[in-house]
Amino acid sequence: MKHLEAKLKSIGRIHVMPRKVFWVGMPESFKEKDKIELFQKDIWIIRHLLENLMELEAESEFTLFINLDSALFAGRSSLSIPEGPLAVKLIHNISKIKPLHTIVHTTHISPKIKELFTKASFTYVERNLHDTTAAIATILKTVNFIYEKTNRTTRAFLRIEISENDKIPVKCLATAGGRNTVVDGHIGDLSLNGMQVKFTGDNKTSLFSLKDFAELTFFIDHHQIKIQKALVARIDPAGNSIGLYFDIHNEKMVKTIYARHFTDILYQMLKEFLATVEK
Repeated sequence: MKHLEAKLKSIGRIHVMPRKVFWVGMPESFKEKDKIELFQKDIWIIRHLLENLMELEAESEFTLFINLDSALFAGRSSLSIPEGPLAVKLIHNISKIKPLHTIVHTTHISPKIKELFTKASFTYVERNLHDTTAAIATILKTVNFIYEKTNRTTRAFLRIEISENDKIPVKCLATAGGRNTVVDGHIGDLSLNGMQVKFTGDNKTSLFSLKDFAELTFFIDHHQIKIQKALVARIDPAGNSIGLYFDIHNEKMVKTIYARHFTDILYQMLKEFLATVEK
């Protein structure tokens, strides 16, 4: 599976890897659009087969989801496995691959099986994750909690780096000191809630102060995008760049028409990334 990560890095647009989730028995109802929605939010869902579970020993820093309906209960009722030998074997194998955390989910009610998994410190979810709304909500809640609990870095959205060869020029209106100054630059990276702007020529970072608002205008994929209010969140004089935050759902920051175009463009980018990596 490490070849997937290598392929994603080789695209050259994503340098900080999204949080990986290997899902054994991922429901067929969970479609490409659902994977892309989570990919946007820095969570990479990777379908995995139960028979190849031990391959994950070579992986680092991942969360494991296991659908017990297919991994344990397929073709049988919980009553036909009173001692849960298959569950014990599964728990033993998972302990060898050392995920950050394991979430097992099922639509079956089996107190004995539940006890085995909860004693092993796994999260046991009695919920129908064939419902994609419930699945996405469960994944987001669980993965974010795991990373916060272990003091690992979390990001609301995946950040896409823009190479020098694919420069996207941007005009940045600085409003520090009550003056309006238009500064030219290009986008260093972007996500659905922010971007880095690298300035052209002389150092322009002195025109900005933290918590100032700046206006951004740029063209991407033949669409003009305007962000009326982007908050200056980081200033890097050495790199002649600033980091900006905005809320894509806040009409005062990004008008709906621009937000829609921007969201669609990033969605298409991520769709192409996943198609390239997983083909």
